[in-house]
Amino acid sequence: MCGACVGAGKGAGQVSSEFASEFASKFASKFLSKFTSKFTSKFFERYRVRVWTDADIRRMSFSLSARDPIGLSLVCHRGREEGFSDMHYPLEVGVVLRGRMRRYYGGWEMDVAPGQVWLCGVWEPHGFRILLAPCEVVVLVVVPEFLLNLRRAEDLQLNWLSPFSRHPPDRPQAHGDSRAQVLAIARRLKRAGRVSARHHRIWRRVLLMELLLTLMHDGSLPASGERGLAQARVVVNPAVDLVFATRRFVSEQTAARACGMCRNAFNRHFREATGTSFAKFALRHRLSGAGLQLTQTDDPIKAVAANWGFTDASHLHRCFTRHFACTPAEYRERGGARVRPLH
Repeated sequence: MCGACVGAGKGAGQVSSEFASEFASKFASKFLSKFTSKFTSKFFERYRVRVWTDADIRRMSFSLSARDPIGLSLVCHRGREEGFSDMHYPLEVGVVLRGRMRRYYGGWEMDVAPGQVWLCGVWEPHGFRILLAPCEVVVLVVVPEFLLNLRRAEDLQLNWLSPFSRHPPDRPQAHGDSRAQVLAIARRLKRAGRVSARHHRIWRRVLLMELLLTLMHDGSLPASGERGLAQARVVVNPAVDLVFATRRFVSEQTAARACGMCRNAFNRHFREATGTSFAKFALRHRLSGAGLQLTQTDDPIKAVAANWGFTDASHLHRCFTRHFACTPAEYRERGGARVRPLH
């Protein structure tokens, strides 16, 4: 997610600050582009650091909602040359059923074999290359809010987001006997993709929870870190509730005040708990709601923008093109489901 979001209720100082931030970001982007075009080839080949530009990354859009928060894909890559880079708001967890692939996260990479997983956080650029074909995988994409609000009476402190919010090398992985368990869950997910529409949503939720519990039970996440993340989640819950309770713009200052913290402390706790900033989280919630209204109603785009706290139709247009690589009208026409590269 990129760019400033100038919503209702912002003061001139905040707008100026965001303008300066956006100017600095554009300047840095141009400088980096010139730098990498001159030095990237030899440097990054030598040190094996993966770098992407906007042209390399597909910014994905999925038709997920509160009623259907989990998407399931079954993919079989036939050739070793297959692979691409993408990024998206929903979280992603995948399991290799057969074959082998290499996953890239900017400056870090890992090989994934049958029974092993990969995890991707919110708006995290990532890519892959097939090492052994055919490579069959099961992929789940999940609306973050679903996991954030997934509280079970058996363990109210369990943070289901923690596997995704850690630095890629520190994320949980299946080892030893747990690889067989993960592989069995993936095969059940594959079968769940064929069940009746009446039950498939429930199966996705049950098997997603079982998969994450298996990874966390494997001991890959330190207990002390879990407690810290659980505590961070508890203290930012008022801000999350505030976002879901309104369709209007909610400032970081308002959210921090609802949690009884200063802005800096709030931002630190929120990122620890969710893996993203509050500004991105809140804006993406409003964009998701606007997108749903666009695809399910014939309301004018101007009315949709006003309904979800955007200044006007042009403001919604800017946010849509930055986040979904399409205009609101295009999003409505294709039902929000089609994927296209971000140029």
